Amino acid sequence: MGHKVFVVNSCISDSEYGYKKSLLLWNKCSNKQVNKNNFINRFLYRKINISLIKTRNSARNLLNADEEENIFREAMNLMDLHKMDLLIGWGNLLLEESIFKEAKKKNVKLCFYLVNPTFKGKKSYLLKNADLVITDSEATRNLYKNDLNCEALILSKSLEKKPSQNNLKITSRNFKNCLLVNPSLEKGLEPLLLLSKYFYEQKSNLSFLCVDGRNQFKKKLNYLNLNDFEIKDNLLIMPAVEDIDNLFSNIRVLLLFSIWHESGSRLILEAYARGVPVIAFQTGGNKELMKNYPDDIFKKPDLYFDKNNQLRISSWDLTSVAERIKLLNEDDDFYNYYSNKIKSENSYEDINKNFLISLEKIIDKVKN
Repeated sequence: MGHKVFVVNSCISDSEYGYKKSLLLWNKCSNKQVNKNNFINRFLYRKINISLIKTRNSARNLLNADEEENIFREAMNLMDLHKMDLLIGWGNLLLEESIFKEAKKKNVKLCFYLVNPTFKGKKSYLLKNADLVITDSEATRNLYKNDLNCEALILSKSLEKKPSQNNLKITSRNFKNCLLVNPSLEKGLEPLLLLSKYFYEQKSNLSFLCVDGRNQFKKKLNYLNLNDFEIKDNLLIMPAVEDIDNLFSNIRVLLLFSIWHESGSRLILEAYARGVPVIAFQTGGNKELMKNYPDDIFKKPDLYFDKNNQLRISSWDLTSVAERIKLLNEDDDFYNYYSNKIKSENSYEDINKNFLISLEKIIDKVKN
């Protein structure tokens, strides 16, 4: 759109895989001697000015003092060298708050990218001091409507990469695989385990693939007092996946079993653009993104908070969800019709066109 963009980024990541990928990029830039020094590399990527700060580990809450200082000083340096109109942020660490406060002093407008329910009921500098909030669903805007002192605009999701034409030409999926990504308790580990057991006992040929990109599966199993021996053979755990086309080429149905407020999952659009149906609980913004496919939205289970304040399932009748999964996996004629309908109504071009329209409205707000 012609606007100059700067990004200050460190190598931290929710996954060890993502951290290693960032380090590889940092080292690649160092090998090319692009603005090389001992902690930061600056380079141009897709016309974006990137400042990548090296960190010693992947954890966001374990940044060392010198790493925090490097991030802070780089942000200050950019704001001093360039006239910034807008600073977009979403973190809640003291480091980030310090950067936001300095930006405010320099009369830079603050934009809070708010797509996480965990800020609700907590003190946050951006909640009270942002000039503009952008979020990805009406549900999240409503969640925070009494906590904000500024306007909140909805920015629809975009897709990073166009689905390959080879994948889009698939008209029949003979495999019987359902996918769930990031098996945390909040994102549906318990429903996944219950469905896996149910279909195993039904002697179904259906398989469940679980992408454990954050390497949390065994940790969460231990939390539930379960071990590997109690996992059924129809549940397959996969490491982080970089090629989304390759992942979805073997998937018949995407399962979105988040039991907390799922703001507006991009996974839904990734699946729809490839003609893959999504089955989800009615939480957060799922209903908005899936409004044209109401038969795939289900009431979430009854929930409670355990002694560690962890959101858990107290009871769940999985019958209706299981029947929908059966239909989509066993009736090939219906599946092919439904898959083609979804794909035709959710083209990559239309998804990103909607994103650009909403982005232009946000830019106009900043200009005014």
